[in-house]
This record gives sequence, C-alpha cells and structure tokens, in this order.
Amino acid sequence: MIIFYKIVSVILFPFIEIWLFYRTYKGKEDKKRLGERFGKTKTARPIGNRDIFWVHGVSVGEANSALILIDKILKNDKSCTIILTTTTISSSKIINKEIIKYNGRVIHQFLPIDTLFCVKNFLNHWKFTKVFFIESEIWPNLIYESKNIGCKINLINARISDKSYNFWLFAKKFLRIDLFDQFDKIIVQCKEDIAKFKNLSNSKILYFGDLKSQSMPLLYDNSKLQIIAKQIDNRPVFLCSSTHENEEQELLKCYQKLKNKFNDLLLIIIPRHINRSKSLQKLFENYHLAVRSNNDKITKKTEIYLVDTFAELGLFYKLCDFTFIGGSIINAGGHNPYEAIKLQCAVICGKNVFNFKDIYRNLSENNGCIIAKSNNEIIDNISKLIEDSKFHKTLVKNSLKVINNNNFIDDLVDILN
Repeated sequence: MIIFYKIVSVILFPFIEIWLFYRTYKGKEDKKRLGERFGKTKTARPIGNRDIFWVHGVSVGEANSALILIDKILKNDKSCTIILTTTTISSSKIINKEIIKYNGRVIHQFLPIDTLFCVKNFLNHWKFTKVFFIESEIWPNLIYESKNIGCKINLINARISDKSYNFWLFAKKFLRIDLFDQFDKIIVQCKEDIAKFKNLSNSKILYFGDLKSQSMPLLYDNSKLQIIAKQIDNRPVFLCSSTHENEEQELLKCYQKLKNKFNDLLLIIIPRHINRSKSLQKLFENYHLAVRSNNDKITKKTEIYLVDTFAELGLFYKLCDFTFIGGSIINAGGHNPYEAIKLQCAVICGKNVFNFKDIYRNLSENNGCIIAKSNNEIIDNISKLIEDSKFHKTLVKNSLKVINNNNFIDDLVDILN
C-alpha cells in the first residue's frame, strides 16, 4: 500500500504545486524560499564528513520544544550540524532569530511536501544520518525514504488522538502499512499513549514526559515591556492567549460581566493565528480598541488591546500575572501552559485540553493551574486572581515545582545517542 501512496503523491503533484502557489499568493508561504517546499535549497551542504541531523517541528510550539533538544545534542556532539525544518512562516521568523547563537551549526529550512520527487531532492542534498520528528508529524514518503538511505529515525514527544490511532491501526492490520515500525525509538509525551503506540509499532516505546516542560523561557524585549506596563499603569488585566475563532465571543461575555465588578478592566487578546486580525477588529468594533500592529497606544479609554504581531507572547506573559489559554473552550485540545508558567504567569484554561491531558492533569492535581468548565467558572476564578495576588503566586509556585520535579532532557538525549 505504501507503493500506492507514492504513486498517488506523484500523480497529485501538479495539483499540490498549484495549491502551494495559491498559498504563496495568500501570503502563507515564503515566496523567496518556495523552492524548499519542493526539496530544493540555495543553502549548500556543510563541507566535510560531519554528521548532519534533521529535526522537524511543524510550527512554533514544536520548534521551540525542538530547540532544547537541539541545544543538548550540539553540546554532546561538537562536530554535527542540524537542519531544523518547520512549515509555517511565523515559525521561520522566530526560529531564524533563535538559531543565530549556534553560529551556523543549526540551519532552518521549510519542510518539503511529501511527494516522492521533492522528498528525494531534499534527502539527496542533505544526506542525513539521524532524523527526529517532533510530536505528531507523520509523512510516509519522508519516513520511508529516510529509512531507505539508512537514517536512524526517532519520533519525539509523540502523541496520537483516538481518531488517528484508529486510522493507523486499521492501516496496519488490513492494509499492511508498517509506518510506525520505521522508527527506531518512539518517545511518548503521555502515559496513556504508550499502549496505543505499542499496538502500532514494534519499535522501542519510551516515556519521559512532555518535552515542552524542558524548553527555555520565551524571549521578550524588556524596553517594550516597560513601555506597555507604563501605559497600563495599575489597571487590572485579563490576558487571553492563543485564542481561536468562536472563543473570543465567549471571552467577551466573560469580560462584560467582569467589567461590572472591575470597571477599568483591560482585556488583552492574543489570537493563535494573527491573520485573523481583521475579523477580530470587526468583532471588537463596539469597544474602545487598540491594535498592536497599528502601534496604537493603550490609553485610559482602551477596553481591548489586540496583539496581532509575531513572537511577542513572552512579552505579555512576563507582563501579566495570569492568562487564559485558548484552544480549550472549543474542541481544539488546548495549548502549552509551560510557556506562561516559566515567565511567572499563572494559567487558567477551559475543559478541552486533551492534547495536553497529562500536563494539565498533573498541574491541576498539584494546584498549579485552573481548569474552568464553564463561563461562570472563568469569571469567578478571574475575579479571584485579580483580587488576591497570593492566589496567582501560589499557582505559579506549585506549577514550577511540577516542572522542576521532572527534569529529563539529559536522560532523553543519552537514550537517543
């Protein structure tokens, strides 16, 4: 069946090509680096016999997780070079700033599309010896062709939804697709997924915890922090980060009720996808709105501050005492709480956090976060966080203790050598 997939990927290539050109037109692909999506690059392969490792994380979250792994690998192996691939423009902008410190030992590239010719272009150019896929990125051609050229392949921080598990289990039993057997090691982030991966693969299955807990705190510009803090002054702030479509409406309802109690409350919204800025500005048109990409200042009249700029999440986590993390009201599965916690920002979220169930369960059981099951619970807990500074400090203290009690990055890298 994998042969069938390879053939189909070749047949569909012209249509994928059109789709990529359309994405470029819409600003979702980097026009100057579009060749990388076809497996072609302007970057020369490092000279010499040094090993080249490939690490892939689809977007910003996975790439940030990958950086702590990359940092340890480079310290252990002084001669290797690492190619770090992602798929989004936002991730490339952030990653290219982060990897400057490695003096050319880490090179960012966009992931080639999973068609046979593009994959072969990519692999033949770089000639990797080890491959590390972060989380749930499963691309058959990239995986099988990497194995065919002798790469050791590892799936790191692996997670799998029930829907994906049932699909791949069917593919293994009835279509004889042994995709997960191609991995040398599968490192899962959730204990509940161990049994699933054992049913899917004869590879070595290991558990350490979530790699995101090991990552470095997000960077922020201290001068910008001081400017915004001065504009806000002593006003209470309700920060909502990584929000999705249909979540902002619910958070607005909460904000309206909270304003009855805190009449100068400032709502800061940081959407997960900043290309939604225009639609959000329309949603907030009846409020006194300031938009960060317009360089609007926060005044005493400002009710909502829309942060629609790249790579400033760390700035606002450092600024605020607490945040509501989105993707958890709708059925999106939630987002990483560790980024906020590591900057002393307490975490509250909705009930739909199944993508991070081990993390949130562990934090909740140790009084390190709040999981609100309704708008009323969001309102009650935000009120408490605003009124009681000790409450937010206790949440942060407990959550940091959870993180510090699970330091495993050195053991993980040793296993992967």
